[in-house]
Amino acid sequence: MADQLEDVRPPAPTITETLLGHTQEAPTYCFNPALGRDRARSSILGAALGDAFGLQVEGDSKETIRDRYPDGLQYPYKGARRGYPPLDWTDATDFTVLVMRTLAAYFENRTDNPATELATHINEWNKTGFPELGDTTGFNAPAVVMRALSSNAFVKNPVDAARSVTGPKADNGALIRTPPCAFTAAPVGWALVCSEMTHADERCAASAITLTLLLNQLSRLEVGATISASVAIGPIAAGRDHIANPARKREFMHDLTNTFKLSNIELGERDNRSYTIKTLRCAMWTFRRIITTAPANRDAKFFRTVIEQIAAEGGDASANCAVAGAMLGSIMGVDRLPADWLEVLPHRNWLNSEIDAFIAAAEPTWTLAQR
Repeated sequence: MADQLEDVRPPAPTITETLLGHTQEAPTYCFNPALGRDRARSSILGAALGDAFGLQVEGDSKETIRDRYPDGLQYPYKGARRGYPPLDWTDATDFTVLVMRTLAAYFENRTDNPATELATHINEWNKTGFPELGDTTGFNAPAVVMRALSSNAFVKNPVDAARSVTGPKADNGALIRTPPCAFTAAPVGWALVCSEMTHADERCAASAITLTLLLNQLSRLEVGATISASVAIGPIAAGRDHIANPARKREFMHDLTNTFKLSNIELGERDNRSYTIKTLRCAMWTFRRIITTAPANRDAKFFRTVIEQIAAEGGDASANCAVAGAMLGSIMGVDRLPADWLEVLPHRNWLNSEIDAFIAAAEPTWTLAQR
């Protein structure tokens, strides 16, 4: 089985090599700055809303959800879930914030090694969480991240620490934190940096590349644009080309093209060896919903419907809904997100301030990329 094959990988490139190798990506993220600001915020907020909504049924089966919620899922809901306060998001959004802080530090010349910067943020988060939000520790980081973090070398050399991790590595922890990478002039380079420093599996990097490039493409389009399926060809090809193992490459293409029905993805059946692909397939199903929905109908009701349908399938609902929310937000814009959900999202003002800081740091690089 391809999932049982060990990666045979060359020495990791330096961070400079990784980023410089992708600074001439086409297309770069340089266009209408006002549109860029709106879509970056909308995509990240959309991901947080999906994360928070999906948390209420995290790990449940489709049958359990159907029996427990005969009238359908709601947001807001009452009561804590899996140790999180009511309506809260999970580590998926926490790590997205850490990625935004890392990107901002690099763009503002406060670090020249973003992998170690992100590793430092993860290490600190694991110890204290976000103290300004009342945290005393990080909570529920992916197992693959925790295994890498346990290495004494993690902060100084996270890529090597990640490669030393044994056991299955293709979980979706890297994928769900990379949406901010889409709003840069080098989405592939940043997707690689932010995934390989904890998840040393080519399928994780391939998933992150595909998602960030697709978000990048969608975010350039006007709200009323008619979208062709061809928009996904380049992102999927870029992800596929990062996979060296032929069997895994075939599986990647088969899985991403078999996303016409949500039931085909079997979200409630978690595959601990490669469920980064399962979550990416959820994003691709969402993309199909976007392109088959009239632009005028891509509104708050549409957002709610898509997220509710995904959550109702069970499994890793917070992650699956997060990538779907990022996808929807990248084309819809902030004004079309469900305002009632945003209103009750905990710490939304804090999250918006984190997004403000990221956009302020990233936007000058969009302009420089045009010169």
